[in-house]
Amino acid sequence: MGVAVIRELYGVMTDVVAQYGKFVCSSQFSRDAKQFAQGKPIELVDVYKLVKLINAVQKEKRMQTIYPPLEPKPSAASVMATPQTMTPDCPRCGSGMVKGKAKHGKNIGKWFWGCSQFPDCKGMQPIE
Repeated sequence: MGVAVIRELYGVMTDVVAQYGKFVCSSQFSRDAKQFAQGKPIELVDVYKLVKLINAVQKEKRMQTIYPPLEPKPSAASVMATPQTMTPDCPRCGSGMVKGKAKHGKNIGKWFWGCSQFPDCKGMQPIE
């Protein structure tokens, strides 16, 4: 690949204020093209570098097929130590209950289970 196309790339990069350019070709770059790109933010990828990149990607893909990435599994101890929140059913209507905190009355500040169908159902029970 000759120097003219590398100069053209650099001209476009300058025009659009690009900070980096990459030129990929399926052959080799001329000595003039390599010298022109030297010291400029241009990466030249010739056929040999391209083949290496393709082989690296294919090797990685084969490795993932043979050895799929492992997902971290929680240990049995951490699963057993994790509290399971069980919401009770309403004693009046059987619907699920939601956690609430009393805002007034003799139980102010205390947590309780209240029916999710409130105000149609006023079922509740204290949280112990």
